[in-house]
Amino acid sequence: LTFEARINRYIDLFFSKLEEDPQLAIFIISESHYNADILSLLAELKRDPNTMLKIQTLLDKEHAEGKIRRVRIEHLEMSITSQLIYPFISKPIMIHTNICLKEGYEGYLSEWKEFVKQTVISSIAIS
Repeated sequence: LTFEARINRYIDLFFSKLEEDPQLAIFIISESHYNADILSLLAELKRDPNTMLKIQTLLDKEHAEGKIRRVRIEHLEMSITSQLIYPFISKPIMIHTNICLKEGYEGYLSEWKEFVKQTVISSIAIS
């Protein structure tokens, strides 16, 4: 898979989990603030300990080939995670302030997901 395809796939998978259970976003924010130890435990159970190193190696390779700017995996993951979680935790504010109508919220989320993909890729791609 190309780097762009990998980013798109990751965003699609993460976003689909949030769509399946919108309360997951609130759980992630809450637990990361009040009980960070449980998140570390979940990460250990679900993730190969070498995953971050493997992804960073891929990023470094893409950078060496002149395809992307140098980027740390932690920055990339934080950027993607925050952009995907925020619309789910801010839904009441968005609807109450008429930024998004309740009836159009699902469509807004689809547009947002595509916007995040474009934003992430364009922020590190070398044109």
